[in-house]
Amino acid sequence: MKQLIYITLIGFNLFNINGKAQIAVTYIPFQSIFGISSNVEKLMWVDYKIETNNFASSLDMEISQKINFKRKEIVNYYVGPGFSFNPAYSFVDLPFTNGYFIEFGTRIKPIAKFKNIQLMFELSPYINNKLNNGYLRTRLGFSYNFIPKSKVNNELNKENTVNAR
Repeated sequence: MKQLIYITLIGFNLFNINGKAQIAVTYIPFQSIFGISSNVEKLMWVDYKIETNNFASSLDMEISQKINFKRKEIVNYYVGPGFSFNPAYSFVDLPFTNGYFIEFGTRIKPIAKFKNIQLMFELSPYINNKLNNGYLRTRLGFSYNFIPKSKVNNELNKENTVNAR
């Protein structure tokens, strides 16, 4: 029940997007993970990941709340707790929750003109749902941050004003 409440609260945060909101999509090729996040430039944001290239019964998902503790022009550093779950397990009397983790990560914006293209790296200790075994995970992937047109136009106007001087 606690997990359902946690998913619901984070879900409201993740999907409470209006026309000016930002979302980011992430792909981590080495582990075949697809992710969607709320505005990764804000102080707090939500991250949802799903493992791809799996059978439906092995559809592991993760949800976590992140906090950007250091934001700079070309890099953001974040940390956040979360948990891994599999909704299909509830149909076969297996535990809904797979385990728990804390992610430490960075999102690097390597191209100055295209800050919406990001390289992400995460390090996260993971422990199973019985709290008797765990491991250290590392992830390297790419992310694209969808920026609203109004924000892009404002940034371009600022850049053109600076260049005109």
